[in-house]
Formats: sequence, C-alpha cells, structure tokens
Amino acid sequence: MSFNAKLALLISGALVLSTVAVSLFTGYSVERSMGAEAEKSARNAMGLVLQSIEGQYESLTAYREQTLKMRREQMQNVSRSLVAALDHFYELQERGGLSEARAKASALKYLRSVRYGNDDYFFTYNLDMVAISHPDPKVMGRDMSGFRDAKGCLVMPKIKELITKHGSGFLDFWFWRLNDPEPSPKLGYVFLYPKWNWIIGTGVYIDDVDREAARRLGEIKDDLSWALDRVRIAQSGFVFVVDGAGGEVVISARSRDPGFLSEDFKAKELLSRLVQGARAAAGGFTCRCAAALDRGPERVWMLESRRFEPLDWYVVSAVPESELEAPGRRLMMHLAWINAAILVLGLAFASFLGRRLTRPLRTLTSYAGGLPERDFRLSETALAAVRDMEQRYRDEVGRLAGSFLAMERALQDYIQDLKLTTAAKERIESELRIARDIQMGIIPKLFPPFPERTEFEIYASIEPAREVGGDLYDFFFLDRDRFFFLIGDVSGKGVPAALFMAVTKTLVKATAERGLGPGEVLTKVNADLSENNESCMFVTLFCALINLATGEVRYANAGHNPPLVLPRQGPARMLAGRNQIVAGAMPGAAYATDLLRLEPGEALFLYTDGVTEAMDASQAMYGEDRLMEVVDRARSLGARELVSAVNASISGFAGGAEQSDDITMLAIRYLGPPSG
Repeated sequence: MSFNAKLALLISGALVLSTVAVSLFTGYSVERSMGAEAEKSARNAMGLVLQSIEGQYESLTAYREQTLKMRREQMQNVSRSLVAALDHFYELQERGGLSEARAKASALKYLRSVRYGNDDYFFTYNLDMVAISHPDPKVMGRDMSGFRDAKGCLVMPKIKELITKHGSGFLDFWFWRLNDPEPSPKLGYVFLYPKWNWIIGTGVYIDDVDREAARRLGEIKDDLSWALDRVRIAQSGFVFVVDGAGGEVVISARSRDPGFLSEDFKAKELLSRLVQGARAAAGGFTCRCAAALDRGPERVWMLESRRFEPLDWYVVSAVPESELEAPGRRLMMHLAWINAAILVLGLAFASFLGRRLTRPLRTLTSYAGGLPERDFRLSETALAAVRDMEQRYRDEVGRLAGSFLAMERALQDYIQDLKLTTAAKERIESELRIARDIQMGIIPKLFPPFPERTEFEIYASIEPAREVGGDLYDFFFLDRDRFFFLIGDVSGKGVPAALFMAVTKTLVKATAERGLGPGEVLTKVNADLSENNESCMFVTLFCALINLATGEVRYANAGHNPPLVLPRQGPARMLAGRNQIVAGAMPGAAYATDLLRLEPGEALFLYTDGVTEAMDASQAMYGEDRLMEVVDRARSLGARELVSAVNASISGFAGGAEQSDDITMLAIRYLGPPSG
C-alpha cells in the first residue's frame, strides 16, 4: 500500500473514529443531560407541592397555636380576677369583719360558683392535695394525690411540681366531659394562693380546636387536589400524596386517577415501599415499576417519594421513563445526522488532501532513507533536490525540507560530540567505581571481625547515596581489653566527602592508637582537619572506647546523632551526654569525654542522620520516634539481626523512593568478661 493510500486511510479512519466517538459520547451525554433535566423537572414539581403543603400546614399550626394562646390568656385573666375576689375576703378577715373560717368558707363558696367560657369552672386543693372546692360533690373532701386522668397518667405530681418550682403553670391531661363517655384533651392552669396555701386550678377542653384543625386540614386536601390537577410532568406524569399512617392515597389530581395503583398492581405493596423508602432516605426515594395507566400500553414508570414529616405525608411523582428519555433521543438523532454529513465531507476532503501532501513527501522520504547509507555526510545531489523543495514550497512541506537539512548538519555535530562525551563519561564512571571499591575497602566489611572474642558482638552496614559517600565507621583493639569504635558523617556527598572521610578515618585510628581517650582523640583530629580547611568541610563523629573486662564505655560526641542504649530491662533510650561541636569546623576546639557502663547483654546502636532523614515518596521523614520503636522491638536480637531489622524497616518506609543520604549503622552488644 502506498504512502498516499495509507495517509488517506489514516485520515479517513481518524475522521470515522472521531465522528463515531463524538456521536456516541455526545449523544450519551446529551441524553443523560436531558434525562437529568426531566428528572429535575419532576423533582421541582414535587418541591412545589411540598412547599404548598408546608405553607398550608404552617397556617394550620399558626391557627392552633394562636387559639391555644388565647385560651391560656383567658384562663390567666379569669384567674387574676379570681385572685382579686379572694383578696377581698382575705382583707375582711384581716380587718376583723370576718373570722378566718367564715372568710375561707365565703371564698370557697364563691369559687364553686364561678363559671366562664363553655361552663368552665375552678377547683381548689390544699397542700395535702385534698379537694376543698369542686363542682362535683363526689370529689369534695377526697385525697386526690393518686388521681389519674383518662389516659392513666398521674396528674397531681405534675401540679405539685409546677406549684413548687414556679408558683403557677400550664399542663395537659385527658378528662371526660359531662355525659360524654369518650375523654377529650384538656388544657389546665394551676396557681398557688399563698395567703391561705390553696392550690387553685381550672381547665378548658381543646377538642374544638382539634376539630377546627381537622376541618381546615380537609380544606387543605381539597386545595391540593385542585392544585395537583394543574401539575404536569412531561406528557403523562403526575403527582399524588400518600398518608404514611394508613398507607393510602389521600390527595390526587381530581381529573386523573392513578390507575396503576389498582389492586391488580399490588397497590398496598407499592405504597408501602414508597413510604418506607422515603422514611429511611432523607433526600427522597426512587423506584421503578411497570404498569398500564388509563387503559394504555404497559410502560415503565419512575416514581420518587419525599416525606413531609409533620403530617407523615409522602409526596410521590410518577412519570413514564420513556417520556424522560424521549427529548434526549430526539436530539441524539439530530446529532447523528449532522455528524454523518460532516463525516462524508471530511472523507472527501481527506482523500484530496492526502493526494496533494504525498507528492513532495516522496522526495523527502528518499533523502531521509539515504542519510544512514552516507553516514549522515552531506551529499550534493540530494542536497540540491531538498534545497529546491525548500525554496519552491512556502508551507509546512518547505519548512520540513529545511528542517531535514538542518537535522543533517545537527546530526553531524551531535555524533561528534556524543563520541567525546561517551568516552569522558565512561572514564568518569570507571574512576568512580574504582573510588567506591577503594572506599569500601578501607571500611571493615568482614563479620564477625573477631570470632575468637566472646566478650562482645559487633555488626555494621553502610549504603552510600551515590557511587561514593561521606559516611564512615571503624573499630579496632588498642590492647587486649580496650576496644575502640566510631561512626561519622562528612558534610556533603560525592568524591569530596569520600576523600574527607578517608582522611578522617585515618586520623582517628592513628590518634587513638597513641592511647588517648575519646575526647582527646576528637580534639587532636579537629585540630588536624581544621588546619588549611579551605573547603570548610566538617564531619560529625561519635567515638567510644569500651573496656571489655568491666563494660565501662568512655565516649565523646562531635555533633553526631546520639546513639541508642538498649538496656536489659526497660525501653531503649537516647544516650545522655554532651553533644559538642562538629570536627573540622573550628580550630582550637576541645572535646570532653563522658562515661557509661554497660551490663552484660546491653547494647549500643549507632547511626547517621541518613537513617532518621530517610524519606518516602511524599517527602515524609523516617524520624527518631519510628527508629526508637523499631530498635526497642528488636533489642533482644543479635547485632547483625538488629541492623537488618532497621534496614528492613527503612526500606519498607521508603517504598522504593530514591535514597537522599548515606545510611550507616553500627550495633555493638556487650556480653560480659570471659568466664575463667
């Protein structure tokens, strides 16, 4: 197949794929958007119905609250008038016009005669809850402490609590009207008349308020039924209301019968499902069902219910699913025809464009194919053809021809530079490998290093971040009982740090073998390193000298991370002591020696900051707390196993992230002097 045919096929295929993809994805997106808008319209209709119900309910609630407020005010006003009358009898008693008994008897007689409203009356008890005034002779003189209302609730404890705490108050209870076998709700008001310690109360029946509320609720249903007649969702959708208590349709459009809720369609089961679903889901409940409405064909309906909690009503919208999807499908068909027309025109244009573009490309193809054969050297014959194309074409083809010429010249220069760069890189890499081998060779790598010595065990590991690094450790005997060990970290990385590390290790060992203590060793090493230190490099060092016969450890710290002490009992801890200035930074610095005694079985864990500053992919650091936790869990292990456990923990934490600093560790465990 020619390049012309391939190009035409490629462009045609791209057009076909893009047209099909745009048609499918755009159509799907449009169909979903249209369906979502239709569903949103249904929800808006439900929202309007809910708002209407809420407004009517608030009006009903306001009426009931206002009526009850008027009843309360009426009882309080009548009670104030009553108190004024009682005060009159009490003043006659105080002035001597009546004896106390006559004054009280006159007051009680007056109380029994007071009537207001719908023949409502007052009753009176003393503080022992004995009835001393009541229109019912059967109640007079009785102890009413155990009196229960029509619902079986104790009333007197509530009255006594109101009197004790507030002096007066309202309460609700159920009582029987005269000659009425069914109890009615009653609103009571009680207050204390403190001059004679009388508890006086009254009450009004409020069932007339509830009857009026029920009447108004019926009017609300009629109004909503009229409003639902005017609610339309798509073409056939409608809204109705279900009562959660009875599980029945209480409000529906007058001109439309929700026929799919007939017994043939298991109406009770569906209504119960809508009620339970909306009751459990705060944002509404959606389900689908198949049904025939108004004797039409069976269709899939989408039903959504939302709860109006104060009345336990459930507003349900019902709309055929096909009507929700119809606008999107129509628009999708229009888009399909438009895309098909675009595809036909695009294919014709692609064929024409492919033929025109491929004519000059044959020359460039031939030129490019000959470049490797000429080892990318300039050819005058080929150059003439490409230069002519560069001058003749003023579009991308001409610029492409010019790019080919520039590419050939650039390739010549690049090949020459690459040869030189590759040779230099191979020489540097070879030197770095040799430097790494030399660096690793001056650090003890054989473990156990002294298998014949049973007083201790020691293990160390080092992992440079680059080919060579600046971390170091060392250990050696000064005599039979004295064992010197150290760990350090040079500032910086790479070859300068490696050289400084080698010098530091050599100076420490040479100075320590003169029999000096750790502090004196660091003092001498600092003086040597800081002399002529024009690069301003420095090293953190921790040096220690352990007496294997006694477990005594003398140590000095030059700015290094404090080692961890692993006691036989209790958790691991940081080694206390003076953390002094780094070595090599300040001439004349003197270092002090601290003392530690290790008991048999106890250990020291030394490490560089590459351990605690190891980072994962999110740049989070390993940290001292995690190190302390890992070391504490592995404190009973041998020196090799302890270092391996920390190494494994760091690797797991880093999760493959690039190592940012050298990681060096040394563990030494004192086992005690040899027996015998």
